[in-house]
Amino acid sequence: MANKTKSDVIIIGGGLAGLTAALHLATNNFSVCLIEKNEYPHHKVCGEYVSNEVLPYLNSLGIDPFSVGAKKISKFEITNAKGFPLKASLPLGGFGISRYAFDNLLFESLKNRAKIIFDTVEKVT
Repeated sequence: MANKTKSDVIIIGGGLAGLTAALHLATNNFSVCLIEKNEYPHHKVCGEYVSNEVLPYLNSLGIDPFSVGAKKISKFEITNAKGFPLKASLPLGGFGISRYAFDNLLFESLKNRAKIIFDTVEKVT
């Protein structure tokens, strides 16, 4: 027999957008059901750079990426095929964090705030 639950919001997909949307809603007293087919944590190819512009929002959700090893980034360097470097500073800056760690940080925070989370769902009817 299928599990049935009532939620204010159902979110399908637990990537960065789904996880942060669920956290935002749960923080604002909505009951949330997040449906994601893969268990956390899992690896995903990602650039792993996040602008500092997002830090106030993450902090409002109680998320601190530096608690799981994020590193500040204030400059970058690219080298062409001939070895010539192009360097630039990033005045606003950002941070680097593995997608594995970032997804898991968001998921672990959500587990304690959401009414229910389904893992490894393959079909919803």
